[in-house]
Amino acid sequence: MSASLSAAQLGVEKKHLTSSILLWVRADQPRQTGMDHWKGPHSRITSATPGLEEYRQIHLAEHNPGRWPATDGVQTSIPADRKIDGVAEVLPIGACAPERA
Repeated sequence: MSASLSAAQLGVEKKHLTSSILLWVRADQPRQTGMDHWKGPHSRITSATPGLEEYRQIHLAEHNPGRWPATDGVQTSIPADRKIDGVAEVLPIGACAPERA
C-alpha cells in the first residue's frame, strides 16, 4: 500500500476556489459616487467578512472601446446596457468556508 503525497511534496501549486461577481453601479447616481462607495465603505464591510482569505476589486473604465476591430456580423463593441463597472473576486478560506461563515 502506498502513502499519499501532499500537493507540496509533489511540487503542485494548491488551487483555490475564487468567486467572481460582475458589478454595476446605480444608474440613478453619478458613476463616481458608486465607485467611491464600492472602493470605500463597501470594501471595508466585505473584507471584514469571516471566512474570506482574500477580497479583490477590479474597477473598469467608464468608456471601454474594446480591443476587437469592427467586423460585419460580429458584435465587437460593448452595448451601453451590457457594460459592467467592475468585478469583485472573493477567495474563501478552505473549501467549506462559505458554510462556516
